[in-house]
Amino acid sequence: MSLLSAPMSNGEFISAYSKPRNLGFLTAAGNEGVQDKNSIRACVYQTVTLTGGKEVQIRLLEPCGRGKR
Repeated sequence: MSLLSAPMSNGEFISAYSKPRNLGFLTAAGNEGVQDKNSIRACVYQTVTLTGGKEVQIRLLEPCGRGKR
């Protein structure tokens, strides 16, 4: 028994891989498909126990900037 997928015929391969893919993919040539969003990817910088009014440090996981105003 194998967990590998069964071999594809040439026709199945061409049909599966000739469809458009990676529509929002970022390339060295530019960042086509990037849209405005209202969130920022971040993670908690270090483990802390939060109590009332205490702040937590976060680490940004992507570049961000404010909108044009």
